[in-house]
Amino acid sequence: MKDILIKLVFFSVFLSLAVTIMQEAIPGFDNPSFAGGLGDSNMYDAQTGINELGGDLSPEALVEDESDMLDRLLDSIGLGIFNKVLNFLDKWMFGFVNMLQGMFGGFFSETLNTLIFGGFKTMITLLYVITAIWFFTGKDIGEKY
Repeated sequence: MKDILIKLVFFSVFLSLAVTIMQEAIPGFDNPSFAGGLGDSNMYDAQTGINELGGDLSPEALVEDESDMLDRLLDSIGLGIFNKVLNFLDKWMFGFVNMLQGMFGGFFSETLNTLIFGGFKTMITLLYVITAIWFFTGKDIGEKY
């Protein structure tokens, strides 16, 4: 079990790294319409909920209480860092799935798109977690099966 698991994890890691490096090296390759040749305006973007914030987070300009302004500033900094970490992990750990979603996501409805590619990301995440547990503890979780 552990041999197959390790091979799957390393295959996934190297494939995602290769795709992400390719997306970084070729200008515009991370654009789904360029990658798949689909000019569909209804193409579902996995980052829609995150990108609706539109750039950097900043607190409102008019705040009556200075302590409230400090709280808002710290919340904005925390959310911005969390957003950047999530984008980094999504880009480097799931680069291949993101490329597939960009290429074939326009053919599916939004719900089916989320189920298919979210399922891929969930399976890959489980592989990463099981392998990390095995690396740190030395115990194979699936050895009984």
